[in-house]
Amino acid sequence: MSFFDVDRVTREANMLNEITAALGSLKAATDILGGMVALKNQSEVQAKVVELTNVIINLQHQLLGMQAEHATQTGRQAELEAQLRELSEWAVNKAHYRLHRFDAGGFVYRYKAQDDDDSAPHDLCTQCFEKHIKSILQAAEPEGWHKALRCPHCSSVVLVERIQSSGVTISDPPRESWRGF
Repeated sequence: MSFFDVDRVTREANMLNEITAALGSLKAATDILGGMVALKNQSEVQAKVVELTNVIINLQHQLLGMQAEHATQTGRQAELEAQLRELSEWAVNKAHYRLHRFDAGGFVYRYKAQDDDDSAPHDLCTQCFEKHIKSILQAAEPEGWHKALRCPHCSSVVLVERIQSSGVTISDPPRESWRGF
């Protein structure tokens, strides 16, 4: 039995107790009315009317409490259904991506194109993806000797590949102060 099942059983038991108490109050009101018929004088009738009024007020409080609890539970149920719907949609979206490792060691979630899909190829940030956020990585300034991608959402950087050296070495001309050494 899951947490939600236990929670639901507890709520239903509480609701059943509240309904039982409300029915008990209705029975008490019925008994008081039945007793009023047998009364002979005005003071006894007034005492029973006060007693009946108290029972009705108690019953109203119980019913208002049950109504508030029902509204709370209905709202919670709607929230849980929305979360379940979001998780289901995320599972469908997540299936369109696979983890990809670049030569430089960086990881991304790469879009797997479908036959009938015209979406552009793209890579998603792994950190954001794990938080159910689809953040498309953008080309960034090189990081050291590596091409890089940057996440616009969390600013993480993914190293893509090493920038190849052109083989040209630039050196400074000899300094005048060093000629005598």
